[in-house]
Amino acid sequence: DAVSDMLVCLVALRILNKSYVDWHMLYQDLPSKQLKTPVSNKNLIKCSDDETKIIEPIELQIELDKLVDKYQNGRCFIRPSGTENVVRIYAEAYSQILADELANKAIDLIDRYIV
Repeated sequence: DAVSDMLVCLVALRILNKSYVDWHMLYQDLPSKQLKTPVSNKNLIKCSDDETKIIEPIELQIELDKLVDKYQNGRCFIRPSGTENVVRIYAEAYSQILADELANKAIDLIDRYIV
């Protein structure tokens, strides 16, 4: 699968008249923060299969979306741990200060919705 994926990418680059350097320049790592917070019951949070959206409680995802919209290049994912009674948070933003702030505010949301 990886070899065929690579070949498709090479063909696409050729068609677009781009080099691998051009392709690499399209991606920019953003500052990020990973945290975990203990909860009384991690099973109260249900996520989509790809763990990018909270399915239950939906109110938590709605509030998280509103929060993320306030941050330049913001993204934030919340998911229950597979092994510990904690919730894991991953946040990205334009700067490290903003990524840290977004992650900490996500914990505040968790504390509000997961009691």
